[in-house]
Amino acid sequence: MKLICYSKMVSCYITPYCKTLSYAACFVALCLFSLNLRAQVTIGMSDNPKKGALLDLREYNPQTPGDATATHGVIFPRVDLVGPTTLEPLLSAQDSSDPTRRANHKGAVVYNVTVNADFKEGLYFWDGAQWIPIGASLNTYWETAGNAKTDSTVNFIGTADATPLIINTDNKEVMRISKSGKTGIKNDQPKTELDVNGQLSIKNVPVLNSGNPQTLYINDDGLIGLQPSVITQTAAPIFFAYTYDIQVEFDPSVTNGFNTGKEILIPLGPINLRPTGNRGVEVKVNNIGINTTSPKSEYFEITTAGVYQIAFSMNIAISGDVGNKMVVNARIEKEDGSGSMETLISTRLTAYLGYKGNQYSGQGTTVDLPVTVSSFEAGDRIRVYFSRAKDENGNMLGNNVRAISVVGDRNNLLLTYSLMLKKL
Repeated sequence: MKLICYSKMVSCYITPYCKTLSYAACFVALCLFSLNLRAQVTIGMSDNPKKGALLDLREYNPQTPGDATATHGVIFPRVDLVGPTTLEPLLSAQDSSDPTRRANHKGAVVYNVTVNADFKEGLYFWDGAQWIPIGASLNTYWETAGNAKTDSTVNFIGTADATPLIINTDNKEVMRISKSGKTGIKNDQPKTELDVNGQLSIKNVPVLNSGNPQTLYINDDGLIGLQPSVITQTAAPIFFAYTYDIQVEFDPSVTNGFNTGKEILIPLGPINLRPTGNRGVEVKVNNIGINTTSPKSEYFEITTAGVYQIAFSMNIAISGDVGNKMVVNARIEKEDGSGSMETLISTRLTAYLGYKGNQYSGQGTTVDLPVTVSSFEAGDRIRVYFSRAKDENGNMLGNNVRAISVVGDRNNLLLTYSLMLKKL
């Protein structure tokens, strides 16, 4: 047997070849010297320990730095750890609660053999407050550079209990998979399999020329899906009103104003909810809360904020000299609560009065404004105007008219006007 201790103060050998000193004498000598011993120790061979090591375990020196130095390993003490925050059984329960002793045992390493809710079998070290599993010995950690030799039947990223998986960047949650498997991006309470709170981009999508491609729609809650093949009209967010019977004959002063470029406001009321209609506006559907109880005659009032699609059509009757040309602008305006006006859509119509043999000629012309989409707040109002068109220099286009009116004809199914609003 050979024991070698090295220090700046003493070197001691105990060998079976000791001829001059008995084992007892060597032991006494070792004890005497150990009074001042502050040793770095090599175990396994007779060589100085490496400079930075208190304990150097070697059987032989490496051929080159970093090569093997032994054919045997270290067996750490196998311990039944009691709990993640106690030093038992290394210390008694009382000593384990002593802050000084807890701090003094920082760095203690054991091989735990107890398997329960707190521990798996493997190496643990004490950090002063709790037992920490050491790396891959428990086969439970994913490396930042990736893992090799994983088994998809047992290895996974996630939780093993009924708690969500949370992903952070910059120490803030950006993604969560709930315990039921619903994924939220910037949404900590996902309601669907993918619930995104923010912008969504999809690029490089294929063109579907077969397989019955369908259009996707989005509802007010952000849910994406297919539109039903049959939509119940009464359930759709639609307002639809029209009239045959309101006849608006403008007096000469209005006609003269039209000829000089003044705008004419189309009266949209009064609203008379009559199924058969008789000099009133018929409202067929109103599932978005358009004010029909006490509106003024010249506008409809939005009572539910949102984005709306608007479609408007009206029939204008014009009379004037034969062969004259009438050029009319029509537009839809939005008036907010402060009285500010905004043009939503406009169109231009040209009509020719070409009846031969008459000194005067009258012609009814339907004006269909292009469908438009706009955002409304509760209390915003919709108005419709028309006026004589002007060129870029402000000059009137076409000829003066003798009379102008907005009319309908129930017998010939000619609407005075129709208005549809659809809440998107």
